Formats: sequence, C-alpha cells, structure tokens
Amino acid sequence: MKLDEIIIAFVQESDELLTNMEDLLLSLESKPDDTEALNGIFRAVHTIKGSAGMFGFDWIVKFSHVLENLLDSMREGKVQANKEIIENLLISKDYLLTIVKIYTDSTELTESKIEEGEVILSKLKPFLLSAESSSSEDINKSSNEDSIHDEEDENEVSRIQSQDYHVSLRPSKQAFINALDPYSFIKYLNQVGIIEFIKTITTSIPDWKEWNPENCFVGFEIRVNSNKGLDEIKKVFEFLEYDSQILILPPKSTIEAVANHIQSLSEDEILISNIFAEMKTLSQNELIELLEFFQSKLSGIKTKSSKQFLNKEIENTKNDTKIDAQKANISSSLRVDSNKIDHLINKVGELVVSEANLSMVLQNLEDSTVTESLHSVSRLINEIREISLKLRMVPIGESFNKYHRIVRDLGSELNKKVNLHIHGAETELDKSVVEKLSDPMVHLIRNAVDHGLETILERSEHSKDETGNLYLNAFHDTGSIVIEISDDGRGINTEKVMKKAIEKGILSPDSEPTVDDIHRLLFHPGFSTAEHVTNISGRGVGLDVVQKNIESLRGSIQLFSKEGEGTKFTIRLPLTLAIIDGFLVSAGKDLYVIPLDLVRECVEFKMENEKQDTSGNYFNLRGKVLPYTRLDFFFHNEVKKKERENIVITEYQGNRIGLVVDKLYGEIQTVIKPLAKVFSEIRGIGGSTTLGDGRIALILDVADLHESLKDLQEIKFDKVNIDTHEGGALG
Repeated sequence: MKLDEIIIAFVQESDELLTNMEDLLLSLESKPDDTEALNGIFRAVHTIKGSAGMFGFDWIVKFSHVLENLLDSMREGKVQANKEIIENLLISKDYLLTIVKIYTDSTELTESKIEEGEVILSKLKPFLLSAESSSSEDINKSSNEDSIHDEEDENEVSRIQSQDYHVSLRPSKQAFINALDPYSFIKYLNQVGIIEFIKTITTSIPDWKEWNPENCFVGFEIRVNSNKGLDEIKKVFEFLEYDSQILILPPKSTIEAVANHIQSLSEDEILISNIFAEMKTLSQNELIELLEFFQSKLSGIKTKSSKQFLNKEIENTKNDTKIDAQKANISSSLRVDSNKIDHLINKVGELVVSEANLSMVLQNLEDSTVTESLHSVSRLINEIREISLKLRMVPIGESFNKYHRIVRDLGSELNKKVNLHIHGAETELDKSVVEKLSDPMVHLIRNAVDHGLETILERSEHSKDETGNLYLNAFHDTGSIVIEISDDGRGINTEKVMKKAIEKGILSPDSEPTVDDIHRLLFHPGFSTAEHVTNISGRGVGLDVVQKNIESLRGSIQLFSKEGEGTKFTIRLPLTLAIIDGFLVSAGKDLYVIPLDLVRECVEFKMENEKQDTSGNYFNLRGKVLPYTRLDFFFHNEVKKKERENIVITEYQGNRIGLVVDKLYGEIQTVIKPLAKVFSEIRGIGGSTTLGDGRIALILDVADLHESLKDLQEIKFDKVNIDTHEGGALG
C-alpha cells in the first residue's frame, strides 16, 4: 500500500474515532459515571496519538498526549466529569479533526493554528493541575485501604527499590538562543549528589535538511544519588523551568508514579520504560510490572498485583474471545470506496439491459430449455441488482447522531434547554441521499431550536416543561423513506406570517389564504419572520433552499403546525438515487419516464375538452379546469396531433398539470444514469436510462418541469382552482 493511501486510511479512521468520541462525550455529559463511555473516549485519543506518531505528526501527538493525561485522571477518579470539562473536550475534538485534515493535505501547521491549540490546552491545564495536587493523597489513601483490606498486597510491593532520584530533562528548542546551556545545569547536579547514569534522548533530532544548529533537539534521562530533599533537586533547574520540561521521580516511588512520569513525556512509553531499566532505575521485574500497569490502564482494569493482573488478563482474554466470536457471528464490515460501488451498480444496470435484449432475441424460439435458462438468468440478475443496491444503504441513525452536538451547542447559545429524541435510527437509506440530506436537516434543526422552541421563561408561562423537545423520526413507507422533524414549541403564528407576506408584496391585502397556503409562504425565496439578523437566522435564506435541495433528491417536504403546540416538517425521499419506479410514455419519436410517485392518473385526451386563452392551455377534467402542456411542444416547439392522445396528470406541491403524450407503456423500474454536463442546462430532464431493447428514455424532472412552465408563463396556477385531494393527491 502506498504512503498516501495509508495516510488516507489514517484520516478515515481518525474521522470515525473522533465522531464516536463526540457521541461518547455527549453521553458522558448526561451520565458522568459512565465508565464505558470514558474508556471509549480514552481509547479513541490513544489510538489517534499512536497513529499520528507513526507518520511524525508531532503536534497531534503532543496535543493528544495532554488529552490522554486528563482522561486518565478522569478514569482514576481524580477529576470528575462536568459540563466545563466536556465543553473543552468537545472543542479539543473539533480542533483535532481540523489538524488531522491539515496534516494529511500535505500542508504545514501555521503558527496561528498551533497557538489556537495552545489556548485550548491552557484551558485544560487547571484540571490537570487539580489532578496532580490530589495524586499523592489518593495514592497514599489507596495504599492504606489496600493494606487494611488485603494483607496479601503488602507482600507484593508496588514500589520500585531504587534509592536514587530520576530526572527527565527536555530543554526548550530555544534554550541555546536564550543562553541556557543544559550541560551547565547537569554539571551542577554534582553539587547536590552523584550522577550515577545519564542517557541522551535523540528521538527529536530532525532530518539534516531541517537541522538548525541554534536549536536544542536532545533530552536527558539522569539517575542521581543524593541525600538532599526533592526541593533541593528542583532548585538545580529553576532557571530552566519556564520553558523546559523537567520531571523528577523521588526514590522508592510507586509504580503508578513511575507510569505517570513516563506518560508525561512525549516519547514512546515502551522506549522510556526500557531506558529506565537500562539505567537501573527499574529492575527487570519492576519493568514487567510497569508494562502490565500500562496495559491495565489502557483496558480500564485496575491492577493490584502482577499475579492478580495476569489472572485477570487470562480471564478477560477468554471473555474477549467469546465476545469476538459472537460479534463475528452477528456481522462484520469491510470499508469499500463508494466509487467502486457506483461502478458496480452501473455495470449491473448494463447487465440488466443486455439481459432484456437477449430476452427479446430469444423470445420467439420455441425451446423450453432456452426459455428455462433465460428465466433463471433473469432471476439471478434481478437478485444481483437488489444486492448491489443494498450495498449503498446505511442506517440513517449514523447521520442523526451528529445532530446531538448541534442541538446542544445551539441550546447553550440561545440559553434554551433542549432534548433531542431519535426514533427509527435503524432505517436504511442510500448513502448518497444521506450525504446530500445533511445540509437541509441541519437547517431545519437549527430553525426548530431557534424559532420553534420557546425560552425557559416562555415555556413556564404556558405551563410547559422548561425543557423543549425536538424529535427526529425515520421510517419506510410504500417504497420511500419518510423523515419527520418535529418540536413541541410555539408553532407558527399565521397572522405574523401573513402580515410579513403582505409587507413584502407576496400577498395582496384583500387575499384570504387558507392555513396551508400561509404555511407554504415560508418556502418563498427571501421570506423570514425574524425581527433581527443574527448568526443563526434572519437573512431570508432558509426554507426555500431546503425545499430545492430536497427536490433535487426527487423528494418533497410538507409542513404541519398548530400554534402553541408545535411544528412538524415531513420529508419524503426515494430509498435510492440509483433506481426509479417510473411510468413510461412516448411523445413523437422520444420516450420519457415520469416518476411514478408524481403520477396521479392517466385519461384519454379529447379535443372537445381542450380550451385555450392568453395564459395557456387548459383541459376540462370532470368539471375541473386543469392546465396542461404537450411534451413534444415543450421540448421541440412543435405539435403533431395524433388521432388518439393521452394526458398524464402529475402533481407537485399541491399543483397539478397534465402532460399530453402519444402512448402509455406502463410502469417500469430502471437504473438512472446522469446526463453529461453538456446537457445540464436542459430544463425538465433529470437523467436518462437504457431500456431492454436498447433504446434511450429520458427521465422527466417533474419539479423542474412545473417551475419551467411557470417561468415561461405557459401556465398560471393561481388562475385555476383544483381540488388537490381528488384522484389520489396527498392530503
């Protein structure tokens, strides 16, 4: 595997880990005692730190290391999870995601980006200092409790036997420039004791191309025998303290203290542990115990002794084996490039066309063997098509989970209490639809929290619980997926909407619209009821954009609201953008596929029912006036009337138009192929498909067709009154 491919895999893994970390942090905020969530967060940071170290992404390693120390303190109970810590950890997660992408774009971190990270770390520092101040007290307390409750632990000492101090010195890169020579401080150590062993750490020395002789790139591990107190040892390095890292391990420290000391350094834990053993600060048995301690911290299992730890590990290994076996039986996953799946689906579509061609060639042969084989091949191809399309299906809950963070942050910004409830997270939808649905969903959710839900005071005044509720619900319905975004807020003030519409000239003062008509005004371009422009709303770029984005996915959106009780948006989408259930028709020499869910009925087009005026063409449908257009006229600007014609009634957003065609072929399910860019400006066409006999059919974009007819003023919908509940319309 090439290096760039490995880095891409690192980005993908980091993105997944950080997304999962965000979910776990939000869970930890609501349940501060959730140890599983805390361990999961720790593992995510630890994994990213280790992977970043492999690629030399030093700043990620350094930043993650601080997070790891804080999370470790939280796991040990030295720091309690609270809203402030969670907030800072969420900010840290966002920052990590940003710098991971910067590194993998082959660009260097700017000074401002590093400073941004330093600011974040400075906000975490008080929590780390709090943990350090309580560390020695907790260790002593834990040691006393263990000695009282378990005498066996006294025989298995968890302290090192070394009588010497161990100093880890990491001078600042600017030490030489600041006229601070680390050697002079090391030499001065001989005034307070005897240096028994010194080891130079060279892991930070860069490639010769990046070498700067004015910078200090080395560190030192020093074992010092001294009868002086810890404060005397610290004074030796007091002039280096402000910009260097100096850690001092007292004689006979606990294994836990040694572990904390090593983990505070940026180098690999195993490397430094082995150096401690080489310098005789640790014996071989103590080194083994230290490594076991590291492993126990990573797994979240507290270690009391080497023997107990090993027994526990054996037991855990057995349990993990059982769990892994169970998981293997349940499911397994494989990451595949989405482009490969798209390519597969296209090839399957071509296979379907080839099979249809073969069927037409062989259908006149009176050979039962050939017919049976053909039926078998057709069945298998249909199964392959269904399976390949399902490869693109993902649970929509994976997308829904990210909205917890949006709701949380927006609620805090607006000083509102909001609970997000998710139902139907297991409902599957085409991944490409999920990705394109993200922006509309974010807008609707922000709209609900900002406009829909009241403040705490307003809810109290209306005898509502001070915490507002936002609901996301997804379910399958007749070959489509339905997504509902609803709240229990103030609902839509129809009088306010109507007043604003009159002010903007959208409605005339003497008009008498229905409630549904007023609600539809909210989708008008540039319409907003916000009194002030904020960073959240008020600019009039809103529901009209949401509507267009959803319509581009061959979907629809409806609004239901009751003042004082809440608002609900209902989005209906096709399960996949790759296939379409359509109705095949012809007009002139061309074949067209009309999306089946927009077809209401088909009737014979009779000339005596045709009417014309200056605004367009109209058709008398059972006493109702229906606007219509001829497809051959719309696309070719020519009319060739046939002896018998048909009119297909389509409905979009409560408005109906008729499409006059020559022939009706019936329902068809086919694979959609996008048009080339050269055809992108053709209105009313959403794609193409290849039929079984090899002919090409154009897929109509009914939404764009309706809008095009309005723009051309061929049809004026406001001049007709159609009962939208008749003939199967949405009600």
